[in-house]
Amino acid sequence: HHSGMDLTSLLVFMGALFVAAASPGPGIAAIVARVLGGGMQGAIAFTAGVALGDVVWLTMAVLGLAVVAQTFQGVFLVIKYAPICCISPGSYGRRPS
Repeated sequence: HHSGMDLTSLLVFMGALFVAAASPGPGIAAIVARVLGGGMQGAIAFTAGVALGDVVWLTMAVLGLAVVAQTFQGVFLVIKYAPICCISPGSYGRRPS
C-alpha cells in the first residue's frame, strides 16, 4: 500500500504551482499601472514603497512565528514526540507488512 502522490497528481500540482508563481500579484499590477500612467519617475518611488512594505510584512510574519514557537514550545514538543507513542511495543525492530 503506497500512500503518496502519483505522477499525474504531482504534475497537476507542479502546473498549478507554476501558474501561481508566474502570475503577477496586485503589487506588480499596481507598479505596471503606475508606469503606464505616469512614467518611470513616480514608479521608482512606488516600487521602493512596495518593496519596503514587503520587507516589513515578512519581518512581522517571521517575528510573529518566533513568538508563537516560543509561547507554545511545550505543544511543539508534544507534536514532535507524539508519533513515538503510536508505535506499539511489539513492533519495534520489525518491518512493516
